Amino acid sequence: SVAMHYLLSSHPSTSPKAPMDLGSVMQELQSGGLSANTMHQSGMVNDVMQATGLNKQGAQSSLDAVFQMLAGHVQGMGR
Repeated sequence: SVAMHYLLSSHPSTSPKAPMDLGSVMQELQSGGLSANTMHQSGMVNDVMQATGLNKQGAQSSLDAVFQMLAGHVQGMGR
């Protein structure tokens, strides 16, 4: 999935040109999800639109669902 690609490519060991700061992403996930701003600035929304044919709102909704699910797992690890 596009979301997992972005998370993995944001790991500091993969590239100095990471699309997102992984530490910031983890903080956002601990708060319940990834902000729309982070998703747009990283290019994820556009990539989902191109890969799926979804419009901007559909791509954003799809990514929101993925990151809310991941946030639940991240929050569960902190307990």
